[in-house]
Amino acid sequence: MQCTVHCACLWRYDVTTPVAGRFRRGVFSCSFFWSIMAIVSDGTSLPRSRRVHWGWIAGLLVIVLLAGLIYSPWWILHRAQDRFAAAVAQRRARGERVLVEDFRQTPIPDEQNAAVYLKRAIQEMKLPHWEEMDEFKDALVGRTPLTPELEQAIARMIADNAPALNFAHLASGFPDADWKVRLVTPVYDTVKLPHLNELYELNQFLDVFIMDSHRRGDDSAAIGALRDLLGENRAMEHQPLEVSHLAALRPVAVAGDRCMLISPDLRLTTSKADPHARDGMIPARRQDVMDLIAEFLDEASLRMGIMENWQYGRMEMADRLIYGAPGASIIGRWRVYDQATLILRIYDIGVKARIASDWPIATQFFKEFPAGAPSLHDATESFESSQEGKTKVEFNLRTERRVAAIALALRLYAVDHDNHFPDRLDQLVPAYLHAVPADPFAANGRPLNYLPGKKPAIYSVGQDGVDNHGARGTGSQWNGPDAVFVLGYPDFPAKESAPKARRNPFDATRRAPPVSRPASTKRAIHDTLN
Repeated sequence: MQCTVHCACLWRYDVTTPVAGRFRRGVFSCSFFWSIMAIVSDGTSLPRSRRVHWGWIAGLLVIVLLAGLIYSPWWILHRAQDRFAAAVAQRRARGERVLVEDFRQTPIPDEQNAAVYLKRAIQEMKLPHWEEMDEFKDALVGRTPLTPELEQAIARMIADNAPALNFAHLASGFPDADWKVRLVTPVYDTVKLPHLNELYELNQFLDVFIMDSHRRGDDSAAIGALRDLLGENRAMEHQPLEVSHLAALRPVAVAGDRCMLISPDLRLTTSKADPHARDGMIPARRQDVMDLIAEFLDEASLRMGIMENWQYGRMEMADRLIYGAPGASIIGRWRVYDQATLILRIYDIGVKARIASDWPIATQFFKEFPAGAPSLHDATESFESSQEGKTKVEFNLRTERRVAAIALALRLYAVDHDNHFPDRLDQLVPAYLHAVPADPFAANGRPLNYLPGKKPAIYSVGQDGVDNHGARGTGSQWNGPDAVFVLGYPDFPAKESAPKARRNPFDATRRAPPVSRPASTKRAIHDTLN
């Protein structure tokens, strides 16, 4: 009778009880188990038939098996949580930040905070619609005619944004930035970065300012704005979340591209004196150009950005998984913690690839990626291919930084040698470069390649690692067999069609609507800057 009652109770709690009733189910299971043991041990309660006796033994084994099936997932979950905790502790012991609570930034005084000046620059910007900005750039680069009307519009835009330009220049003088973005779980759904779009617009403005300054002969201002772009990159690398690092690559890409564009006819002083106007021209100081070369070759900011991005991305993935774990089943929670542990391993391998000295070494790390982890932003994309794509973008940028430095060094050489470029890059060493920069895509530290001529070119062997002697593709430099960077303004075919009527870029009805910010963001900016 006792056995029958316990069986009924166990059936009831197994079938109808939710997660909250598991404890009571366990109590009844244990009580039923001890009842069976009492019956088996009492010889007078059982028939002497051997078949009945072994039937009770089989029933007991079934009960033990059911108990194991009920409680083994809890034990497995506990083990998965222990493995994840051990992996986190191991990385914290190495001084790495892993979970949300580890990311606490030391406050920076506002007068030394680059982010404060960049926010102020954003507030002061008064830019036309992005289509008009593209029209300005097309005219300045030579793709379309630069009409007097366009010149006046560009001059007016630069004058209206002089305060923004000044704050951007102030920001470049400080190495640290605190964007006052506090991380709260779940990070992916709650933490927003309201300044990324506005910083992109600041890049656009500085891009136009650099080309227009060079066109007007004010190369001192052009070099200063190039350094401001690199300073913006350093400040943006201090923003949290993975997307910040990818956005921070944009200012460096713009700076490198404009260096290659203006370097062949960059005007330089012939002494260490401050630049002074001659015939309306303001040449750049040689020391400023040398400092810019050093900034391009100093890849510490890129490495810092990679390390920050690695730790933020790892935290973001783990936090997103673990935050959703409490609502999952036991098996689901066990898989979540094992997957989070796997993510820590994958990011450790990924960062080794991203800071590798060359692409062939990086590709060896890609082969070590374990399968089984999804991508954060696209579930259809394998996690390892996502990491490989980011690594390639960073290697592209590393190449462009080094090419920009060589382009400036070539100009310094030409100024000192009657406007003649060298026949080989090693002629730049040691007067203009400490060494010829290595090609990030070539094995064994092979240097970047050089094609001398009236319009010299610098090229990388590209992702396949094969030197095709500067074979080019169409479109982007990275579309061909080799990545070829031709210095100077591109040659665009002449267009005989009549110029189209142009709208006024400062017509208020044509301007882009202002970017809306949350009230809390407006208040934070106001409190910070006033």
